[in-house]
Amino acid sequence: MTVLKNIQYLSVMPLCIANAISFIGELIAGVINQPPLMPKGQLHFLQWQAIPCSEKAQTELDWKITPFEEGLIETLSYLKIR
Repeated sequence: MTVLKNIQYLSVMPLCIANAISFIGELIAGVINQPPLMPKGQLHFLQWQAIPCSEKAQTELDWKITPFEEGLIETLSYLKIR
């Protein structure tokens, strides 16, 4: 175990590897008819470092955020009925 103490781990996947995984994953996903591990649209969103905000939906659509506990209770009730 003492050998592993000196090894430093990367905290972020290099972009070139992420792009390769996305590209190859989409090719394989098309062949096996399964969703890719990392779709290129999702990778683009992560590269953009976007911070989603619901303020516009709340003001323009009068959308209300469901509190976590209430949402959890509703979800569990729904799943129990199914």
